[in-house]
Amino acid sequence: KPTPTVEFLKKDPELFRILPLNAPLAPSPNWWAYFKLQNAFGYHPAKLKVYQDLIDDQGPVGISKALSQGNFNLIRLLNVKYLILNQGGLQVPGLTLVNAVQVNGTNQGAGEYTYRVEGTLPRAFFVDTARVITDPRQVLAAMADPAWKPAGEALLSADPGVALQPANGATATITDYRPQHLKATLNATGNNLLMLSEVYFPPGWHAKLDGKVVPILRADYAFRAVVVPPGAH
Repeated sequence: KPTPTVEFLKKDPELFRILPLNAPLAPSPNWWAYFKLQNAFGYHPAKLKVYQDLIDDQGPVGISKALSQGNFNLIRLLNVKYLILNQGGLQVPGLTLVNAVQVNGTNQGAGEYTYRVEGTLPRAFFVDTARVITDPRQVLAAMADPAWKPAGEALLSADPGVALQPANGATATITDYRPQHLKATLNATGNNLLMLSEVYFPPGWHAKLDGKVVPILRADYAFRAVVVPPGAH
């Protein structure tokens, strides 16, 4: 049976992820998948290593570690729109309380609280610049720096092979999203770099632009990027 938190989240028609750091009404971490709510922590303890490296607090970045330092870059890049906690009344810049559920039989004020993450990046977006860092550990270190802004700069693991141009005015809209298929309409203003908040996995994923195969670049350690030439695609 859906909880009030699930019912609230299901009203949002956008494509987004959630981050349940402490959700007292959820029976298990995998429980969210039953309602097709995409959890940034995944739905099973066995994850792709490239993703585990990114979110693990033992590494340079880490979801919980970054949040404890007030760094929202990673969860914004992960398209996390809602943070679910057991604590209300948080006064944290970048978080807005949007739903509160009291938990029966607990102390006054205890419950499940949903916060909207301000500035979350969409599942597909263009960036203006890219920096090439070939050492994976250095990529993670750069991502851990609060000064890095994922909305404007991608960290590529290899040279894209073309000179990239600022993406002012470029647009990307996902029109079809399934577990093994993603389609988008794009309008590029130059040789723009499209970022996808999806895990980089070259054995499984292939990209086509107007029907022609194009390379998928590894960006921000664990994500996909594609160079898009000018025009509508």
